[in-house]
Amino acid sequence: MTKRLSFDEANAVAIDFLVRQNMPEDHAGKVADHLIYATLTGHPRARLDRG
Repeated sequence: MTKRLSFDEANAVAIDFLVRQNMPEDHAGKVADHLIYATLTGHPRARLDRG
């Protein structure tokens, strides 16, 4: 079973991942916002199933 994450939870996971890849935290937050928003709105390049 797949657990659905809230925007805030998904954002925190994305920021954590990006920071671990040596991206500065302030920039990681901006990138994560864009990634999660693209996924939630069904952007074709996000390539994730909304559900």
